[in-house]
Amino acid sequence: EVARARPLPISSAAMSSTNDQMMEMWEKVKSGANAAASQLEIAAEKTKLQAEIAYVENKVKSTKKDMGLQIYDAMAVGDQNEVARVFGGFKAQVDSLEAQIRDKRGRIEVLDLQRP
Repeated sequence: EVARARPLPISSAAMSSTNDQMMEMWEKVKSGANAAASQLEIAAEKTKLQAEIAYVENKVKSTKKDMGLQIYDAMAVGDQNEVARVFGGFKAQVDSLEAQIRDKRGRIEVLDLQRP
């Protein structure tokens, strides 16, 4: 007959210490996972803002092209009042779009400061 080894008794202090170590390790794992998730959220928001900036920049170019077409017609007939009126209207649109771009770039800078 084969003799079986008996398990060694573990003191309650040793079990408590092991449980504490396991809990500490689990907290570190959770903390690391939360930090990684936070970084992913920041990266996703930054990517979204960059895409929005590209879209608004294209709107600025398009708006300026439209302005050029209208101003050309007014300049062709020598109507400086119409040139000034058209420019004023389009300038307000471009200024608004450029303000949106500045705002989005500012938000990206804030996100960059949140990185470790």
